[in-house]
Amino acid sequence: MEAGGRAKLAHYGLDSYFPLGAFSGRSRDRVEIAQRAVVLAQQQLGKVSPERLYVIGDTPHDVRCGRAIGARAIAIASGHHGAEELRDCGSWWVWDALPHPQQFLETVGLRETVY
Repeated sequence: MEAGGRAKLAHYGLDSYFPLGAFSGRSRDRVEIAQRAVVLAQQQLGKVSPERLYVIGDTPHDVRCGRAIGARAIAIASGHHGAEELRDCGSWWVWDALPHPQQFLETVGLRETVY
């Protein structure tokens, strides 16, 4: 649900980076949610190339979701699924915990300074 998603983003100080979002209100199917997110991004930014799309999650379902839309799947092995399991299902990148924003931006190829 949107309220839960927004609360998670706010908890980690990421909410200002995501003014728009696709949440599970209409559907719980992760691929459908990701497809809606792509549509939202394209409405705001025009054509978005898949190598600039990222799905971040902590389960193999999240990784498969990212791969289904051609996005780079970033897995955070902070829950029930370990780094090896998340790597084995096709993650583009795996962390044991959510990194500092600057490290994240550098990993995805953005060199902006985050304060």
